Amino acid sequence: NLIIDHLDIAMYTGDLPPIANDDQQTVYSEIEDTVDVLVNDVLCSSGAYTVNLITPPSSGSASVSGSQVVYTSNPGYLGSDFIEYAVCDTANQCDTAEISLQVSSVPSCQAGDVSVNLCLDDVEVYDVGINDANCELIPILVDSPINVVAQVLQDGKIAISSNATFIGTEVFTYAKCSTLDSSDCDTAEVYVNVVPCTSVEDVNSPIAYIYPNPGREVITIQSQKPLSVIQIIDHLGQVVYSKDVYHAVSFNHTLKTSNLAQGYYTITGVISQGQTLYLGTWLKW
Repeated sequence: NLIIDHLDIAMYTGDLPPIANDDQQTVYSEIEDTVDVLVNDVLCSSGAYTVNLITPPSSGSASVSGSQVVYTSNPGYLGSDFIEYAVCDTANQCDTAEISLQVSSVPSCQAGDVSVNLCLDDVEVYDVGINDANCELIPILVDSPINVVAQVLQDGKIAISSNATFIGTEVFTYAKCSTLDSSDCDTAEVYVNVVPCTSVEDVNSPIAYIYPNPGREVITIQSQKPLSVIQIIDHLGQVVYSKDVYHAVSFNHTLKTSNLAQGYYTITGVISQGQTLYLGTWLKW
């Protein structure tokens, strides 16, 4: 049996109406933010489109700027908010969609301490902000270190240079503020371990291992080569402990540290040729 059916096709000759799709975005309380609502909408016409607000937010204010909806929450408000908008083409064909907003508190700027190694009479550039969160890029030096020179560069990194005599740990402080709230600032410390070495890569491949005991009364130095003297240097560059280990039969050396104050220390070793080597950095707490 032969069955013949008919398919009617309607040809649409005009511009198709726009299709608006819902938007979702997280914004911060009391901070003006924008939602580009047309990004995910289907615009079938080549002409211009207009955006209009249908239902304003209940917990903030909103306005239209071109293809964007500008929103600011009410003071102190945290939670959800909603906006209904319409997008229309030049033929006044429209569609509506909803903007779902999650209003969150402004994240605090948190600057984190960092420790870096630097060779004698050398200069290196460091990204001291690797432990920072929700802060602006450029740090501000709060104080000036005594035994090293620190300079903030345009990219937010800090160039640190040492002289030819100081060995030890130098500390300086920088400040950063939030990109959203200039009154929200935090500070962090940079611990610069100035050590005798030819390159920073040498410091990252230590020739000794340091094992502090839980009681902080002694530390054990396990060296990879024979040493004649082991020295502990404080953050001022002063030798506060020295031990002659030239006649030691083992590469494991025990140092009594009960008389040392809390703080950062640099530990060096002298080999038989008189060269001073960096062994490591130790924090007594």
